[in-house]
Amino acid sequence: MSQPSGSSENEPESKRRKTVQPGDDSGANITESGRNTAEGTISQALKTSGEAADSQTDGRPEGGATLRFSEGQKVACNMSRRSNGFMWKAGTIIKLWHTEGGQRIPYLVELEDGRIGAAPEDDDECIRLAARACLETRVLRLFAVGEAERKAKKLRFTEGDRVAVQLDIGNWEEGVVVEVWAAPERNGKPFKTWVGAAVPYEVCLDL
Repeated sequence: MSQPSGSSENEPESKRRKTVQPGDDSGANITESGRNTAEGTISQALKTSGEAADSQTDGRPEGGATLRFSEGQKVACNMSRRSNGFMWKAGTIIKLWHTEGGQRIPYLVELEDGRIGAAPEDDDECIRLAARACLETRVLRLFAVGEAERKAKKLRFTEGDRVAVQLDIGNWEEGVVVEVWAAPERNGKPFKTWVGAAVPYEVCLDL
């Protein structure tokens, strides 16, 4: 996947072209556009899932606000020690509203390397859903697949297929697959941190 001329890896997503890359090929992340489901049309099913997410109370402490995520969900956590830094690690939420030294912490996350991380805030700069599409290369790199693994994996969609991708919890948008096994590029070359790696799809949204 190539970036527009003059764009930067650190440029805000809103200023880039309207393409996203789902981190994996699961139904929680990307699905066939217009497909019928047990709930009716895909749009009806996605609306229902969004309303269900809004009505969850599992993460609400007494007198507190509802959290966006639940125990067992896969997430990406910003583990940077700098206030304006980004060092993303993948993991799974193991506890909501942990108390440490009198402070209420929204999430405890078991990282893929076995360490336990704490997410002190419930926002995207601190913790974000893993099963979602985006154009943040530092997050997507967590889910990129190497060449050997790609050869053994058969993707469900191909270039030109219409799909719906999840941008956030219950927020799905339709678009067209423009590239399979995509990787961000600059001047026709992959980013140094992406050499030999790729994510399943690049999707141009209808937005």
